[in-house]
Amino acid sequence: MAAMLSYLGQLYQSPADALKEYVSNALDAWREGKDMGLELGACKVSCRITPSRIVIEHNAPGMDEKEFEQMLQRVADSIKKGKDIAQIGQLGIGIWGFMQVGKKCTFFSKKAPALPTLRVTLKEGRDDADFEKANRKDSLPEPGMKIIISELKARPTKARGPLAVDRLAKKWGELYDSYLRGGDLVLIIEAHGASRTVAPPDLGLPRLAGDCRDWLLTNEPGRKFKTCFYYDSTGKGTVSVRHAGVDVIDDLGERAQTEVYWGETIYSSGFVRGFIEADFLKPLPSRTGFEANDDWLALLIELETIGKVLSEEVDSIRTEEDLRRQQEIHRKAIELARDILEDDDFMDLELLGGLAWRRRQATRRQSKPAGNNTGERSRKPGDEQSPTGSRINVMEDDFEDGASRHSEFISGIVRINRLHPDYRLAMKGTDADRLAYLVMLIGKETIGFNDKTGLSGDALEWLVSYIYKLQRNRVFSAAGKGFRGGTRKVRA
Repeated sequence: MAAMLSYLGQLYQSPADALKEYVSNALDAWREGKDMGLELGACKVSCRITPSRIVIEHNAPGMDEKEFEQMLQRVADSIKKGKDIAQIGQLGIGIWGFMQVGKKCTFFSKKAPALPTLRVTLKEGRDDADFEKANRKDSLPEPGMKIIISELKARPTKARGPLAVDRLAKKWGELYDSYLRGGDLVLIIEAHGASRTVAPPDLGLPRLAGDCRDWLLTNEPGRKFKTCFYYDSTGKGTVSVRHAGVDVIDDLGERAQTEVYWGETIYSSGFVRGFIEADFLKPLPSRTGFEANDDWLALLIELETIGKVLSEEVDSIRTEEDLRRQQEIHRKAIELARDILEDDDFMDLELLGGLAWRRRQATRRQSKPAGNNTGERSRKPGDEQSPTGSRINVMEDDFEDGASRHSEFISGIVRINRLHPDYRLAMKGTDADRLAYLVMLIGKETIGFNDKTGLSGDALEWLVSYIYKLQRNRVFSAAGKGFRGGTRKVRA
């Protein structure tokens, strides 16, 4: 029996997962006390980590001797299963989680103001517990529990260890998000003489599907679940499924890919972040998922309907983001083209409207008397030099004559042909690749604008095609990596 208990206590993936069991147990006791009508306020839990021991304290009602005995006699068969309210703990091994980090655990428990403080000691390698009344020094002034884990197996205060304050605060902040955000839980971590209050993740993301809200099952209106979704532009968002406020499934999208009746959904796209809380589901004993019963299937059907709403909202936001991103790249392309064309190498070029020299206006050379306006071009919009800023625009469009040309300049607009293969190649790259492509075409149109014969257009088109054909054939690598065609490398 002792060997089995030792094994059960080490089922958790990390020391942080093992210690969170005591936080979850405190929340379960707090929820049960609230359900009984006790005035408890917020559940307050502190975790103090020192090199020699870990101390967890909370203000939720503790357990009396009878409850401790029942729990110890029903290992892996939690006494919480028969309770009406949703409970976080269901497996009945949380009390043994200390063996993940230490060999001894002492509980000081006070169930009610009029009752004495009970001291219970558990040790690794033993299947019994020592019960005694706590002395005056260790007695708790108010109902609650104090848990001391000692004889530690490793130093818990390592800067980059699993119990490092930042790492633990982040993990618990995500795990108990709904309790922290609602003010029902105050969770404090103390280490190295400093104290840190755990906070829920500050997402700062756009809400989806009508903010956080409650939904009813269509066929069972008495059962409800809560969703809270955000749009994640990184494409790395995940949606968790919670029970009693704590994640059971960390990534619904990953789980959905294994469900043959569901398949690829918006929940696995990475553009939706958030959680689904369904207390009517039944967690598996290991809390790695839920039983695939009628309740689970009914929830999946509802989520499929909600997923259609999410898909429409995500598509709309992404379209707006793409437009803003495109406009920003266009702005940067114009600015970068101006900076390049202000170089002395291009001093004799007449620039497109809006690309007039800004830095050299006061010192620009005059080879003719003032007022002799030589080489003046038309005054159509976009053709006139302007010292006041960008009057040209960049537009990405489908050319009527197909993919024959990269770009053109008409009435103040540098049109970029989306049908050209080189454009598609640039769009497959990074924003920097796209920016470089646009700047190159602005330069191409500027040079063509200065050709009074009108004969350079084809030559410039060929030159741009030549450059991109070199890139497609990988004749030379990215800047700074040197020449790849021979044995000698020349670095920038």
